[in-house]
Amino acid sequence: MNKELKILVDWLKANKLSLNESKTELLIFHSKKKALPSIDIRLNNFPLEPKKSVEYLGVIIDDSLSWNKQIDTLCKKLSRTNGILYKVRQFLSQDTLISLYYSLFFSYINYGSLVWSFTSQNNLHKISKLQKKCLRIITFSPFLEHTTPLLFNLKILKFEDAITFQVIKIIYQYYKGELPLEVTKLFQLNKSVSLRNSRYCNHLFIPSIKSSLYGKSSLRYKGPVTWNKINKILNCKLQNVSFMQLKKQLKDYFFKKYELN
Repeated sequence: MNKELKILVDWLKANKLSLNESKTELLIFHSKKKALPSIDIRLNNFPLEPKKSVEYLGVIIDDSLSWNKQIDTLCKKLSRTNGILYKVRQFLSQDTLISLYYSLFFSYINYGSLVWSFTSQNNLHKISKLQKKCLRIITFSPFLEHTTPLLFNLKILKFEDAITFQVIKIIYQYYKGELPLEVTKLFQLNKSVSLRNSRYCNHLFIPSIKSSLYGKSSLRYKGPVTWNKINKILNCKLQNVSFMQLKKQLKDYFFKKYELN
């Protein structure tokens, strides 16, 4: 590692660039069950100490990819937003409150969600509870009010369904060839894996997983599973429709589900 860092520093100097050693952070991904060995990594003789977590572009990445710190930080922001909405709801119309929901609440749970949403169900449940509380605040509903009818009336997606929407969007971009090469490599069609020609040859191949903890939570696995499931439910080839039609079909499916519940 030190050799590679020296090559990097030399390249930067040759191109009249510099790297601030004091602002460079080291994050080593590892299992929670395994302790890190003692390491000595230096940048320009400046020792880099491994961090438990770092913040990158507003998303907190921890060394075990549990996303616990990201979720805790996010929940604090969402709780603060709920407090703001509770204080101002008496003075604003419901349309204005919904606009505030999208600008102050949904913007938080949507940003970077395709990365940190592959966390534990317990973490996702925390955000789901805060969204339900937000909906009750907006609609002046009792504390234990069932929120599915509220979602249908307000035409707001449930947090879990908003995540599903993001996953479907990524796979749609894969079919359209709009993803970066490294992300594209995560997915394969059935016909590229099997020589057998079937009606499912253009479906996404679901890879085998070694870890139920990380494997099932990865985009590589969850993407194909979600895409194939929604395609089967809607009984159509989503990759052949326009993006606007895709959005409409998904939202119609989700809201119909809320209405039936």
